[in-house]
Amino acid sequence: MTTEQPADIPRQGVLLGLDYGRKRIGVAITTTSQSIALPLVTIPAMPVEVLESELRHLAREHRAVAIVVGLPVHMSGEDSEMAREVRAFGERVHRITGLPVAYFDERLTSTLAEQSLRAGGLTEKKRRARRDRIAAQIMLQHFLDRHRG
Repeated sequence: MTTEQPADIPRQGVLLGLDYGRKRIGVAITTTSQSIALPLVTIPAMPVEVLESELRHLAREHRAVAIVVGLPVHMSGEDSEMAREVRAFGERVHRITGLPVAYFDERLTSTLAEQSLRAGGLTEKKRRARRDRIAAQIMLQHFLDRHRG
């Protein structure tokens, strides 16, 4: 599993998890003890300046100490073209929030999120509205399990 964790990711305090997409960004949050990840919001596509303001606001509002960004890699573990875009996004998030950013393998999180939402009997419209933040939650929980376990 591809995982990159800078040494400066605190072991206590709220982490934000971001599942980046060109149309939407799913956001999840941890408890301050970093034991559980919870879905937070889905941010629709918006101008870069507005997106940066929204991310800065979320980080401040929730007193985040670091951010984990889902990294879409190929099944072989190699970076995809989208992974390069996500790394650039992560660098921008670091610049605007001043927080450390870690990347974590997000392979199959959208599939797992969809399966979970289908099992809950949600309509397609409700699944679409929640899918990205659930994918962010799954990715962030896997990060916690791997690095905090």
